[in-house]
Amino acid sequence: MSIFSLDWVQDGIDEVEAGAIDWMSNFSDAEVASSVVSLDWMQDGIEELEVETIERLSYIAYVNAKVALAVVSLSWVRDSVNVAEAALIEDVDSIARNSPEAALQIVGMPFIETIEPPDISAMASLRQLAAFKPEAFVRVVPYAALLNGISNEVAPIVATLNGVAGTNPGLIDVLLDSSKVLLERRTITLPLSGDVILSIIRTSPGAERSMDLLEHSVRSAEEYMGTPLPTNYVGLLYEDAVPGSFAGANFGTHIAILPKFDVDDGTSDAEFASSNIAHEVAHYYWSGNESWVDEGTAEFMASIIEHDRTGTPIGAANSPCPHARNIAELERLDITRGDVEFGCNYSLGERLFLDLYRTLGDAQLQEGFRELYISSLSVDDTDGDGSASVGIEHVREAFGSGGTDTDTVIARWYDGTEPYDFSSVDTGPVDASLPSIMGRIDEAYITTVAKGPAVPKFSAQDVADRVYLTLKYSYSVSGGSHEVALEIVEYYEDGFVFDRRSSKLTAEDKYVGGTSWFSVGSLPGDWALGRYVVQVYAGERKVAEVEYEVTP
Repeated sequence: MSIFSLDWVQDGIDEVEAGAIDWMSNFSDAEVASSVVSLDWMQDGIEELEVETIERLSYIAYVNAKVALAVVSLSWVRDSVNVAEAALIEDVDSIARNSPEAALQIVGMPFIETIEPPDISAMASLRQLAAFKPEAFVRVVPYAALLNGISNEVAPIVATLNGVAGTNPGLIDVLLDSSKVLLERRTITLPLSGDVILSIIRTSPGAERSMDLLEHSVRSAEEYMGTPLPTNYVGLLYEDAVPGSFAGANFGTHIAILPKFDVDDGTSDAEFASSNIAHEVAHYYWSGNESWVDEGTAEFMASIIEHDRTGTPIGAANSPCPHARNIAELERLDITRGDVEFGCNYSLGERLFLDLYRTLGDAQLQEGFRELYISSLSVDDTDGDGSASVGIEHVREAFGSGGTDTDTVIARWYDGTEPYDFSSVDTGPVDASLPSIMGRIDEAYITTVAKGPAVPKFSAQDVADRVYLTLKYSYSVSGGSHEVALEIVEYYEDGFVFDRRSSKLTAEDKYVGGTSWFSVGSLPGDWALGRYVVQVYAGERKVAEVEYEVTP
């Protein structure tokens, strides 16, 4: 069958149709060319995506005609081709260039017969393995062939393998052994995205609530962004398969999070589990931009998502940056992921967006957030070097700079030409009384060693361990032991709370007073220079406040 026999060719040719004819002339194998012309969607006119598909099929045929014929014979290719399916055909092309034999095997596997969202991620993972980790690819394909091919049930596991190959290659054989893998699946329906498949992959039992946390993050992310989730499949691998010292990572094909966060036992790891998931889900929207944009927006969205779940105040999750005072200074450091300074992308990025949030209000912030996301979709990084990624100029445009409050916020965080805003800090008086134990806070001060003397100022270089808030208190109780619930709130001079946690004081009837120590601030080597404030609350009352300064 010749393309020139088709009605739309006989009727006259427009520019798009001319492109299709040009690519059809690129086929050297007559059988493949005839099969392409006979496709259902070739009969009634041609659209741009279909031209791109013909182009991709011609590349596959040039490498190996058998692979091209196998692709064209698939029912979903014959009926019509959507964007996701066109991307899958592109993956086949990429694999065929590296290994035509493997491509032919993969196209014949069960998971390719009918396409579900996890299958698309699985194929993307195989493409990345073939191109960048061939030593792992040659292990995966023969193993899959022994299992009579990759099935739809196994596809979520295959989707993780490219990330695993780069972080923990020894885990590949474990994941390919179905007897060692626990799969949990849930399909949810989102207002804008429609059906989204969620999968959790484990090699040991985890927390029952983890799937609920994943669903909440996905739902809240779409709701806040007001645009469809960029994927209809979210797979979460709970394994030691994340880069470096990170707690989690979004590989595009899946999310990986350390298994220690797959718990619900009241520990700090359990407390962090939800925001960890939320941060990685946010990266489905935010990736490929300047690092401070991607990490700052993901941290901000994690705070929004966690607030939606628990009512936790929206605020900073990271300690102040010790390596740069502003984003422009951070950019000049020219750091890469894995460098110790990379964490400042989280810290400074989230503070910029949090400051825009408290300055502009939620509605205007959301509008700007969506505009910034739309900008990220339209930026063309043709050189592939990140030089065209979304950065500060896009932020200015999205949030409406030009003689507005936005300019002040951006100047504060991008180039440091505006002072910090300390107005949100509670400047009310301290009421040191503790009526529930007939007592009061007598002294509150900072020490650089437990049980040490008061130190209102210290050098960051002199800190060898944790720094402590010391509370000395007196009381009068009877009838055993009593407790006073406290909340400890830490501010940096930028006006943001960077730590907020619950604690307690204990009063026993055999004593009339006590001393408690609470670690505050950062770890050695991570101190940002400047002024800090620690406030202690018993209920709504501020019962103690200490200010201290960190010097070079």
